[in-house]
Amino acid sequence: MAGCRTCELTRRRDAGCAPQWDLVLRTPSWDVAHAYGTSVEGWSVLVLRRHAASLAEMTDEEAGELGPLLKSVSRALAEVVGCAKTYAAQFAEDPLHRHVHFHVIPRAPDQPEDRRGPGVFAGLGVPEERCVPEARMNEIAAAMASKLSGPARDKGAEQWGTLCVRSWHSEPSELHVLFLQSGSCR
Repeated sequence: MAGCRTCELTRRRDAGCAPQWDLVLRTPSWDVAHAYGTSVEGWSVLVLRRHAASLAEMTDEEAGELGPLLKSVSRALAEVVGCAKTYAAQFAEDPLHRHVHFHVIPRAPDQPEDRRGPGVFAGLGVPEERCVPEARMNEIAAAMASKLSGPARDKGAEQWGTLCVRSWHSEPSELHVLFLQSGSCR
């Protein structure tokens, strides 16, 4: 779709011109990439390969791939960056990214309290000098790709992991955030 940066990035992947960090894995419906503009190592994005502005526009096939993919990416992140759990969130509200995509964000075991839950978003859109360097993003992408390929990718994919839905908002008229949290739910 014209004016959609997410569609532009998908076309770049389709053309084989994406850097390693921008192409961790492709499924029939989804691309997995390391997020750019973040200070969080392993911050991943699951991008619907065709343009859709809302979850309600997804096909049954796209939705069917999503759960197992969230679980697989979360497991790969745990192995690659050593996170205690992952957060998953979907907004598609940025004017350049009004395209269904899920942020899958590793939460480190020692992550400060103010950077947990919705506070993790302080690590996105940071100045370039605070961003994960491209070489490191490529290393993480390569390690994740190896964890997500072959039999390891399909191991347990037919089963849904524990996904806990948590919602948060500061005031009824302000920002509403929906988090899907993998790991144990309390």
